Amino acid sequence: MSEVLVMPEIKLTQLSHGGGCGCKIAPALLQEILGKAKDKLPFANLMVGTETSDDAAVYRLNDQQAIIATTDLFMPIVDDPFDFGRIAATNSLSAEGYAQMIATTTQLNAVGSELSALHDVHALTDVTGFSLLGHLLEMCRGSGLAAELQFGQVPILSEALPLAQQGIGPGAIDRNLASYGHEVDFAPRLENWQRRVLADAQTSGGLLVAVEHDGVDEVLSCFQSAGFAQAAVIGTMKSGAPRVTVINN
Repeated sequence: MSEVLVMPEIKLTQLSHGGGCGCKIAPALLQEILGKAKDKLPFANLMVGTETSDDAAVYRLNDQQAIIATTDLFMPIVDDPFDFGRIAATNSLSAEGYAQMIATTTQLNAVGSELSALHDVHALTDVTGFSLLGHLLEMCRGSGLAAELQFGQVPILSEALPLAQQGIGPGAIDRNLASYGHEVDFAPRLENWQRRVLADAQTSGGLLVAVEHDGVDEVLSCFQSAGFAQAAVIGTMKSGAPRVTVINN
């Protein structure tokens, strides 16, 4: 009598405590860790380190050369190995329903190199695990400016909207708000789901660009030419303490 061995199905998401960039260390804890390390590890040739929350370090080799180093790791957010491979590859190269989300997550942010060459662009960053609010706050701290964010202008995936309105989202949302919520002034009329969606951890998310008013049309044109039809002006940078004010226009 022969025996049949059955291998139980193992889902990729079973193996991770958090999905995608949402598995990162909470912003407040990371700031505490890096803040201590920064004082203990002074390197004269380190041109860019932890102080500006940049995605990469820049180390001077000599008067003519420098090395740029970055690393990233995130856990599975889908169970299909092929889809996860596509998302992982796109996340590394970047800086309707389920299909729409996969298509958006695997869309390259290669337009960033073109934007960085524009004279009126002052700063840009990809929105990942710390969410739109978290990365906007990093931009505020780096520039010494305040930001006003217009919730109604923020692009939200149509299929993700009803999930957000039901309060469905990754645990990283609560960790993010606990870390930097005290640095955000939310409009009184803003609903809880609206606050949470702004703190939603993204994997290979979109680009956040700070640009002079006169250069807005050129930046939007670059985005649209690269296939980002949903690109929009979502707020302004202004004088003030580094924090974010969210208005519900």
